[in-house]
Amino acid sequence: MMLKFFLDVALVVTLLIELSTSWRDTQPRVKLRQGIIEGMKLITEFSQLRVFFGVPYAAAPLGSLRFAAPRKHQGWNGTYQAKNTKPGCPQLPILPENENEDCLYLDIWAPENNSSYQFPVVVFFGGVDFARESKLIFDGQELASKGLIVIRVTYRLNIFGFMCLESPELRGNIGLLDQYYALVWVKENVVYFGGNQANITLFGHFSGATSVALHMTSSRTSGLFQRVVLSSGSATAPWITDNDTIQISKQLVRILRCDANTVMCLRGKSVRELLQALQIYSESVNKTSLLLPIVDNFLQAENRYLAVSAINSFREGVHVQIPTLVGIGWPIRYPEVDEWINLLSQGYFFLQKYVEKVKIPELIKLYRLDEKVQDLITNLLEWEYSLFIDADGRFLVNQLRKMEYEAKIEAPTFHQVSLISQRSKQPVYVYCVEDIDIVSDLVDESITMDLVLFMGSISASQISRRKFSPKEVMLSKELQDCLVNFIIFGNPTPRGRKIWRKYVQHDPYVEIIRETKSTEDKRDQKKRISFWNNLLRTFSDSQYSSIQRSVSVELSNTVGSGSGFRNAILCGLLIILLLLLVLCIVLLRKNQEFYHQILHGL
Repeated sequence: MMLKFFLDVALVVTLLIELSTSWRDTQPRVKLRQGIIEGMKLITEFSQLRVFFGVPYAAAPLGSLRFAAPRKHQGWNGTYQAKNTKPGCPQLPILPENENEDCLYLDIWAPENNSSYQFPVVVFFGGVDFARESKLIFDGQELASKGLIVIRVTYRLNIFGFMCLESPELRGNIGLLDQYYALVWVKENVVYFGGNQANITLFGHFSGATSVALHMTSSRTSGLFQRVVLSSGSATAPWITDNDTIQISKQLVRILRCDANTVMCLRGKSVRELLQALQIYSESVNKTSLLLPIVDNFLQAENRYLAVSAINSFREGVHVQIPTLVGIGWPIRYPEVDEWINLLSQGYFFLQKYVEKVKIPELIKLYRLDEKVQDLITNLLEWEYSLFIDADGRFLVNQLRKMEYEAKIEAPTFHQVSLISQRSKQPVYVYCVEDIDIVSDLVDESITMDLVLFMGSISASQISRRKFSPKEVMLSKELQDCLVNFIIFGNPTPRGRKIWRKYVQHDPYVEIIRETKSTEDKRDQKKRISFWNNLLRTFSDSQYSSIQRSVSVELSNTVGSGSGFRNAILCGLLIILLLLLVLCIVLLRKNQEFYHQILHGL
């Protein structure tokens, strides 16, 4: 009996050892040219994934590599443990975890693969204003469980990624070159993770979407990707195409006292010193000016990445023409709302003055409108959004949210969509995720409804203390299915679903994703877009100053008065002016449709 007992114990111990060894042996290992990397297994509700965190795609941009284009990673001896995410690239606010320049890494989520099947690949770029990362860290777990290899890329931001003095040493666009280098790495290595290097989709959100659109215009990217998804970002927004990067860079050089031996001086500064200079500039000089991608035709032809502007590239149809999915989503929460409510608590007058003296001038600057007609533009905005129709503070805050969304997300995105679809020989699809009531614990304007739904229920744990409601689960699944179908096949209509029509000039179809039925006429959206992309520009560029003054007086007399707001004389005057504009456009571009006459004729 004792012998049998010891034999049983020995058998159990042996089995435990075998199981332990088996568990260790099943940790995913991949052999790359850089060396062997080992990741982790992740068992989800529906599948098993192989996850690799913190895989270096380029050499650390330290010392002489600061402000330089990315260089090849030299690899490693032994096995690289890819089991922990790495810190993001340096950004504000200044915190110890935000000061690490060794940040050129990517994270990979890959389905378990026991066959020769190669999975479609999606590469995600995020970012806010090319200055910082979103507080919502993109997680590819749910999308990977649907049969995709998902890759998230970090890249250099702000002063480290986009400072430019129009010289080879400070050439700008370094953050874009990081992304490009990551794409080259993915193209060469994704096959080792079971990926299909001939089926790669770029997925960008906010700054990432702007980046992806810019990659479409670069001559270097041919063959690196086969589809694109652009979420809530535009490369043709006025503040992108006409930015102040050169002037901001010069100001930062002065703040850092690096006028002599500029490059060496800047490389000798600590990360904290560079971020402090950026903070001083943004707080005391100009909050709305940003370091952004720039057309780099000052370089030798072989070194350029963006030889022409995105507007010209899309307008002429010389961009990479591939299936394109474009969409927008409401930010879950604006951090400025707290500031607005605080002003309102001091009295309606304080919020009104903020709108007139701060918010509207900010939008005028962003849209590069003529400041000489600021009073007219101000009155037009007050009239369009009924900003001061009465002293209802809650209504004013809601209208400010609406104005922010339409000016900074909706209008620039649809301006870009129109340009891309005009000359593209490949299909363009467009969606709009309406304002869904998702409560977030994170105060971050970069968290939009569409990104949350794309990530699925896993995002709910990041942004709030509750799970998705059944309705939100359904919306998330619907949007995820469309995204996956687009990534695999180039169209967003899964089998058995209603056909999602293409966005074309004569039928600019937009798929609306909402919780409840809406009575909003799609013509309302066209009107809003035209207001920002056409009407304001028309008045800003108009030389008829006497008419401008007349309209400004009429508007200032009517805004803020319930009865005056409906004044028939004002409406008649505006209608006459608009008819005159239309007549001029028809004469200039009689063979184009009205919307594109306005878009390209003025």
